[in-house]
Amino acid sequence: MPTEKALLKEVIELLRESEEKYRRIFENSNLAIILADKDGTIKEANAKAERIFGKVMGKNIRRLSERMFSAVNRSIYEDSLIEFEERILNRFLKVLVAPVEIGGRAEAIVICDDITDLVTYQRLLKALLEVERKILLERDLNEIFEFAENVLVSSIGYEKVLVGELIKEKIKFVDLTVDDYQKLGMKCVETALKTKKPVVANTEKSKACKNCMFADDKGLVTMVFPIFGGDKNYLLFIFSKREPTSEEVDLLLTTSESISFKIKALKMEEEKEEALKAVLESIKIYSELVDQIRNYITVIKGLVEYKEDFLRKFGEKFYEIIAERADMIDELLKEIDKDWVELEKLIEKITPPSSQE
Repeated sequence: MPTEKALLKEVIELLRESEEKYRRIFENSNLAIILADKDGTIKEANAKAERIFGKVMGKNIRRLSERMFSAVNRSIYEDSLIEFEERILNRFLKVLVAPVEIGGRAEAIVICDDITDLVTYQRLLKALLEVERKILLERDLNEIFEFAENVLVSSIGYEKVLVGELIKEKIKFVDLTVDDYQKLGMKCVETALKTKKPVVANTEKSKACKNCMFADDKGLVTMVFPIFGGDKNYLLFIFSKREPTSEEVDLLLTTSESISFKIKALKMEEEKEEALKAVLESIKIYSELVDQIRNYITVIKGLVEYKEDFLRKFGEKFYEIIAERADMIDELLKEIDKDWVELEKLIEKITPPSSQE
């Protein structure tokens, strides 16, 4: 932790040399700084520390973290520098604890670097890679959605993740069986659908829009991602206890776009499968038509072979019989020509573009 160590060294030196300079660094630092005595009582906390931990002056550091309390004690009694990472109040911190002497009293200075965003990005990237792999290999959309929901909640710590399918003017949530359909009308949803971009909204009752179906007292932030898949369109709702960064939203947007592409790809595969079935059915019909033509030709060949006998028996009507069979063959050939055009269209659907050139 070079930044924290450099700051620690500077703060300790200033504690010895200049109260005014120390105060300036203490108050303006981007790192949280706490001074605690050997009992763990917090003597001082700068503005950054109070933004992370709240009003902590006079309280025991044990209320923040048992590990931090232990580190303060060890640092003072062992005169040692202690480093560790800790999760406190849903934030990830790099913590550096060192002993200092102020007015003849042994105390400890605690410097915390908030690395929540960094840890979140790392976890989010790992989780989204798992989701992308699932998208690539899985054909069942519900399986993909369920997997994404579980991974994002368990790995990232989002409060809740929901996926809903848009059906006319309503939304049907994929994993809910009660109140399956909810009417649309929420401003965040309408904006996401209109702009085709993600929207971040607050669902706390006092801040949520009038028609918000998720409004409650938890003060959650909701990210809404539209997923357009042609015939099937969805909305991805991600609920978080904290305001997401723009980078976080961009990463999640990439995954929602991958799901959108998967939906379209599955649709194309279904169309190709249907086209292939139609081709096979057409081939079966052609086979039957060819058999009929073969039968008519066999009849004509037989008539020609025994022409003299048939002429004596049927007279001029013999030629009418041959003409009738020939007309039947002609009609069958026309039917084949007509169906062949449709067959070519079906073949185009199931043939890759590179193969058609």
